[in-house]
Amino acid sequence: MQDKDIFKLKKLLKKLEAIRGRGTELISVYIPDEYNINIMSDQLSTERSMAVNIKSKSTRKNVLAALEKILGELKKYQKTPQKGMIIFCGNTGGDRVDIEMWVIQPPEKLNTKMYRCDQVFWLDPLKDMIADKEEYLLVSIDRSEVGFGILKGKHVELINVTESHIPGKMRAGGQSAARFMRARQSMKEAFLKDSGDFIKEVMLKRKLKKIILGGPGHMKEELNDARYLSNHLQNVVGLVDTGYAGEDGFEELLQKSQDLLKNEALMEEKVRLNKFFSLLGARSSKVSYGMTQTKALLEQGLVEEIFVSESVGDDLIEEINEIALAQGSAILVASTETREGESLKQIGGIGAILRYAL
Repeated sequence: MQDKDIFKLKKLLKKLEAIRGRGTELISVYIPDEYNINIMSDQLSTERSMAVNIKSKSTRKNVLAALEKILGELKKYQKTPQKGMIIFCGNTGGDRVDIEMWVIQPPEKLNTKMYRCDQVFWLDPLKDMIADKEEYLLVSIDRSEVGFGILKGKHVELINVTESHIPGKMRAGGQSAARFMRARQSMKEAFLKDSGDFIKEVMLKRKLKKIILGGPGHMKEELNDARYLSNHLQNVVGLVDTGYAGEDGFEELLQKSQDLLKNEALMEEKVRLNKFFSLLGARSSKVSYGMTQTKALLEQGLVEEIFVSESVGDDLIEEINEIALAQGSAILVASTETREGESLKQIGGIGAILRYAL
């Protein structure tokens, strides 16, 4: 999903989040990919039959009206659209009844099936879909085991858990202390090497670019070495202390990585804006800034990538977004949390890299 499409969906989500029903009269419907749309229609018809028992006259009237509107929409479809379908419908006008409906094609395959009638729209599954979906390799390691998982959004896919079989510090009877320590060190190095080899294999197979190492103790620091990770050492974005390793450590690792992941998103913003400011500093004729000039160049299809500060407001961002979409230009809505984002705000909140020098 492109930046411009994500922005439109985020703006809609912001609008839907602000809506409150006077009673439990706001309906959220999630129809999964390939789910039989007729079965969902039958379920909603059953809900309509039950809704006549709602005690509040106004809530009953609004829920029935919303269900009728949704059922009318579903009649237009012979089957569920590809990826699934999300519908939000309900009275948004308070005493002045206004039954509004939003029909959304999810940005990725929808697996959630749900009907909910509440005072708010249920937006969490849709929010998860537009969250940062860059995949990270999570490695949760200590002396006893290592767990590997793929982080996508807020979900971790467990790939593998391997035990180390490294003995404790108590040696077996008959072994000299030196011999035991050598054997123990050899097993630890073999465990780290195997872990590093598996990391390299997964990074290549899944085309991942970033690694987060976590766990108690110092094994994560020892694994974070070119001897084990080779050129993938540069892909490690952070080391996180957790109380557990293996599968048990993933939840804590995910929780403690949130600031790290936010910083990664800001870093990408910095990199993209740095390219713009480098060209601007070199007085390149391949850049533009200032609202009037840059917008005109965008409308002419001359912009390769446009940068808009979030400080200019949603209406202007949406207008720029629509033009960028029509012209095939990339767009970055920049925060003011970075020095580069603040600099963009100071020069009028808009800048662009052009397709060619003018």
